[in-house]
Amino acid sequence: MTPFSSTSALAAAICLLCAAGAHAQTTVVPFGTLDLTVERVGPIAPHGRVSSNSSGFGFRGSEELGGGMRAFFQLEGSLSVDTGAGGIASRDSFVGLAGPFGTLRAGHMTTPLRALGGRLNFVPGGTSIANNMGVMSTLNGMHAGLNSRLPNSVQYALPPFSGVAVTLLYAPGELRPNGDDDSSYGAGLNYETGPWQLGLAHENRGAQRKQALGNSNDWESRAVLRYTAGELTFSLGWDKLASDGLYNGARGSVARDAWTGGFMWRRARHDVSLNVSQANALDCGGNARSGQCAPAAVDTTGARQLALLYHYTFSKRTMLIAFYSTICNEANARYDYDANPLVPALSARAPGSHLRGMALGIRHSY
Repeated sequence: MTPFSSTSALAAAICLLCAAGAHAQTTVVPFGTLDLTVERVGPIAPHGRVSSNSSGFGFRGSEELGGGMRAFFQLEGSLSVDTGAGGIASRDSFVGLAGPFGTLRAGHMTTPLRALGGRLNFVPGGTSIANNMGVMSTLNGMHAGLNSRLPNSVQYALPPFSGVAVTLLYAPGELRPNGDDDSSYGAGLNYETGPWQLGLAHENRGAQRKQALGNSNDWESRAVLRYTAGELTFSLGWDKLASDGLYNGARGSVARDAWTGGFMWRRARHDVSLNVSQANALDCGGNARSGQCAPAAVDTTGARQLALLYHYTFSKRTMLIAFYSTICNEANARYDYDANPLVPALSARAPGSHLRGMALGIRHSY
């Protein structure tokens, strides 16, 4: 055998091995979204700005294991297109198995509660000053963290049956501070039948020390109902958020209810939507009745938000976005926008502020 023929045979064998491996592993797929808006926001120091909304990038893939089983993964990072900042695995990143038993995955993930938040408004990607999560998922402007992705977590989705999908969540207390129990758990249920959609979710995160201290318990429950009739979709949502634990050295609790309603009209490439949201006054108990919960202040800790949006779809990947959004705080309320707030630090916000913003932008997904 000549050296040339030996080399050719070796090259052919390598090609066969590579081809076999390529069939075992599906092609890794890149994906992402670039969402930028040019905004005019105020009345607190009215100014123009460019904002990056829910922009990110990532890779996902899977491998068929036989017997109806499949392994899969995703690595997703954030990207601030306006400033160039970002992180390679700061968004949903996980590895898992799927089969007749359901789907099991572990990593840094969107929880059932957070996923349901996307149905509380009609904002693509759920992130901009047009979304209502600043009003729907904070305690008088304070983020309790439950609407964020959960690190070091495990999720199990049962096999769907009769239009019902159930997901269970658990995260051990490996980040436990000072011996406190900060394990987390939650569940979500989604049901779809004909024009109706129903979503329910609940989540507990312990010992976060964001508001209540000690071996505290922060929890949130959420429900969304949607109905589609031809070109119109109507939505109604409710959220309850609470922080139970130590306040000034003794047990207490701070909670609030929030409501939202809206509709979207869609025809051809156009859609118009309107959302109105209301955060009720805080409900305080035990030793929490001071500061914002003092009798003279607590009744004026509510807020309202209105958002009007228009989208024009150029293609399945590219969309023009325009919106107007305003938040009206009561005298002792400090609510702000969830994404790109006008005043990021809660302590720096003036109680009773009325915020507004308008924007024009482009959203492209790949």
